Amino acid sequence: MSTKPSIAIIGAGHAGLVLALGLLDKGHQVTLVSDRTPAQIAMGRITSTQLLYPGARAIERELGLDFWDGLVPAADDLEVTVVGPDGDAAFSWRTPYLPGPAASVDYRVRIPYWMSIFRRRGGKLYHVSAGLEEVESLAASHDLVIMSTGKGEIGKLFEKDKARCTYDTPQRYIAAVYVDGLKVGDRLATEITPIPGVGELFFFPVLTITGPASLLMFEGRIGGALDCWDGIDAPADYLNQAKTIVDKFAPWASDRVADVTLTDDNAVLRGCYPPTVRKPVATLPSGRKVLGMADLVVLNDPITGEGANNAVKCAKIYLDAIDAHGDQPFDESWMQQTFDTYWEDVQWATAYTNITLEGPQHVRDLVRAASVSPEIAQWHADSRSTPKDFFPMWNDPAQAEAFIARHTAAVAAVR
Repeated sequence: MSTKPSIAIIGAGHAGLVLALGLLDKGHQVTLVSDRTPAQIAMGRITSTQLLYPGARAIERELGLDFWDGLVPAADDLEVTVVGPDGDAAFSWRTPYLPGPAASVDYRVRIPYWMSIFRRRGGKLYHVSAGLEEVESLAASHDLVIMSTGKGEIGKLFEKDKARCTYDTPQRYIAAVYVDGLKVGDRLATEITPIPGVGELFFFPVLTITGPASLLMFEGRIGGALDCWDGIDAPADYLNQAKTIVDKFAPWASDRVADVTLTDDNAVLRGCYPPTVRKPVATLPSGRKVLGMADLVVLNDPITGEGANNAVKCAKIYLDAIDAHGDQPFDESWMQQTFDTYWEDVQWATAYTNITLEGPQHVRDLVRAASVSPEIAQWHADSRSTPKDFFPMWNDPAQAEAFIARHTAAVAAVR
């Protein structure tokens, strides 16, 4: 019988399951609550794009959770093609992920499998839509309750942190499809096509329920030309709209998508949400405290692909903090300190994402400079695993200018 603290986690998404499985391996009693069964998840619509960069993939390997290595069609490179004012490709560059590659495993594959592993290892898994009554019961029977979902009334317990929120409204309308038949080269890539003032297109490989495939994602500025998904619900309409967008905004890629088909009728996604930071500790009517994690407390726009990476990092930080705490009470001070440790890391991903959404001139210059300097291109790829490395260049025009001058001068000297 374990003498370690008992932990309840509400929300069996990426972060919740990484934490739950990690705690089981360290000898904790873990209860996991999900509002959907593995079958419901596997047979449902896609919910995310879940691209993991090398840093987050390394954490999953360390925890023994990377069950798809060798199966997933990983992205060796990062490729960026920026659209010019005339609608043609203004410039393009490509560089490898190091120590790379990046990879995306459909949550309809990942989550049900992790749930089965969790059960086999002795975890208690309940399928219920948790409300206040269920959370109160778990808080009374466990040493610590962690919330990893913001659905329903329980999500409203966590107060918005206005001082850390940049936006009150969504900044992009997001849509995605998983497809077969995308024409690709020998080395796969995360392909990003920014269209200044309009939005962004993304192509990258994914492992889905039907096997290796490709993901097409579209982010449109609210009210702009890529905010064009209202009324689309039939799978065939999703696919047609995706092809239409590529034909219009990236015509050089039209032949690559001409013959694509949906991997399955549920391989579609659309919606929008405001990027939000919430305070990490909520108080239940009983007075007991619960701790929020991952997207519940720090929700970023997916434009930079940091969301799934943040989930893994948050889970690892919480796992280490819980295990190091021993049998001491998990009071509000410990909860706040644990989140603060996470915020020290995730604040950089949040700032990087929000600045990228705005696309100021110095950021556009940093992207363009990568087409001249291989070192700057590599910096773009490597810093996605550790967004802190984007700074101070990403938020300081003078630092960006000096950084570009330093590297482009070195390139000129070699030539």
